[in-house]
Amino acid sequence: MHDTVRRFPWQQPGEPSAADLLRECGLKLTNRTLWSKFQTRFHGLIFLYLLRALRYESIKEDAAGIVPDLAQEVYLRLVQHEGRILRSFKGTTEFSVMAFLAKIAASVVHDYQRRSATERRRGQVVSIDAARAAEFDGKRLAESQEFNPNALKAILSWIDVERMVEGDPDRMNAYRNALIFKLHYVDGFSSAEIADSPGFELTKSGVESVLARLRKRIQE
Repeated sequence: MHDTVRRFPWQQPGEPSAADLLRECGLKLTNRTLWSKFQTRFHGLIFLYLLRALRYESIKEDAAGIVPDLAQEVYLRLVQHEGRILRSFKGTTEFSVMAFLAKIAASVVHDYQRRSATERRRGQVVSIDAARAAEFDGKRLAESQEFNPNALKAILSWIDVERMVEGDPDRMNAYRNALIFKLHYVDGFSSAEIADSPGFELTKSGVESVLARLRKRIQE
């Protein structure tokens, strides 16, 4: 219990309850002040639940290397679909908030394990149809003087985004960059919307810089 309390700052005088703060963040997704409070109160707890879920799933990878990326995915799930998950929260107590965040963290880790298992099985095998599609889309990209987002969507339909950017020289942020790329070109988020989302810690120009660099890599 002491361990949990140490990582979960309780409500300060004049501050909203944990449950109310969660709901306010869902209603005001771009409010930096609210999300700063969210990170102060819940970020350590999210890390704690991710670590516990990794142990529960018997994932033996370096936790320090993957937990920050998994935490970013937790934040993404909270804000995607206009904060639907946050707005669906009906709890009223501190412990209901803990249970809510623990469930999301466990889901993120479970999906991570499933993706990893799929990647191990798939290996380097690529279907003939996928290879032909890649060749066709590659020609379209080469022939176009301007980057074509529609062609990119065709590529992303069969290329794993993480594998596509695994050669990113910015190794510490490679997974974050992949998420930014997917949010923009697949899910339709603008650079400003991504910059305003919690967990990325980038300005609008910073997001645009990441997108430009990855576009250049694909066109090479």
